[in-house]
Amino acid sequence: MFPKPAGQLMRIDLSYNEIDSLPGNFFVEMPSLVEIILSGNELKSIDQGTWNPVWEKLSKVLLFDNKIECGESIMWIKRTRRPKLIEGNCAAPKNMVGRQIIDVYKT
Repeated sequence: MFPKPAGQLMRIDLSYNEIDSLPGNFFVEMPSLVEIILSGNELKSIDQGTWNPVWEKLSKVLLFDNKIECGESIMWIKRTRRPKLIEGNCAAPKNMVGRQIIDVYKT
């Protein structure tokens, strides 16, 4: 998806671009990535398969002002024991609207 020089990319900021989903291979050629900023988009989910190539090296993921559905589909984050690196709010289901994504894993 990105040119090979993206292999040295450590930070990517794609805020406010109306992104509603990420291709499954989006992070494959970005092994050095440690910070991802996707705030202000239309994302509804955080797909494990998409994030696997970079997940263990990440130190920060910003997802504020998206449409993240904080349900079963993102519980994989809790199982990885790295939920603290994500900052953002839930947009669904109704009982979680406005809650921090990290707070979902404390219950």
